Amino acid sequence: MAKPYLIFKAHTGFYYAQIRLADGSLSNNKSTGCKNPAEAERKVMEWIVTGNIPVRVNSKDSKVQSIDKIRLFNDLRTADFDTEDIETIIKILKERNYLYSAVPKSSKGSIPIEDFLENFWDFEKSPYVREKLGKKQSIHRQYCATLMSRTRLYWIPRLAGKCVGEITRNDVEAFFSSDEAQKLAPKTVNSIIETITIPMKWAYYHDLTQNNCFDGIIKCSNQSKERKIIDMETANRLMELDKEIA
Repeated sequence: MAKPYLIFKAHTGFYYAQIRLADGSLSNNKSTGCKNPAEAERKVMEWIVTGNIPVRVNSKDSKVQSIDKIRLFNDLRTADFDTEDIETIIKILKERNYLYSAVPKSSKGSIPIEDFLENFWDFEKSPYVREKLGKKQSIHRQYCATLMSRTRLYWIPRLAGKCVGEITRNDVEAFFSSDEAQKLAPKTVNSIIETITIPMKWAYYHDLTQNNCFDGIIKCSNQSKERKIIDMETANRLMELDKEIA
């Protein structure tokens, strides 16, 4: 195994070292303060073992970079991980609030969202439709066709490139403030939201995602505009107009 450092002699006669960093590159030159190669190597090994690696050349009290982190990052780049290892790493990072969401390539949630939605609202292919019909619940072909059309118009252009497990509540709620939503009736906006929340709810309960993208979303009010009562003068004018037309 290659050493995690390089040592060389400068024209001054002192030995300098470069430490291998987490990304595989080498650090800047760090003086060991030694003219003897054996002593210089012992100094560098002391830095690595104790984790006290000077950030600046010839710095006695500078910040240090932990060799444990360097080893960790190098291990992440080179070690072989199985599915359980990857899930454990993700779980730890999520528990420590360093990570909100992650999707291993080997997981069911790695399906591209556009493929998932196209299949979900396809009446002939949809596992959701099969479940509904299998439990004697009604779901109509035209309903699926309408939601497929809305999926292609509003959601696939917005979400394409992501996988099912990546979609979050923010992706859903962002539609409310979009320019498209501002031009639509509240009832239509709510229907478009359901076009994504229904499949994401199904995905959540079938272990395709760990993100709850459907509960607690406040939809638009469907309250109709208040009808105004016309005054008597306007009513009389309308009646006169009706007489003229007659």
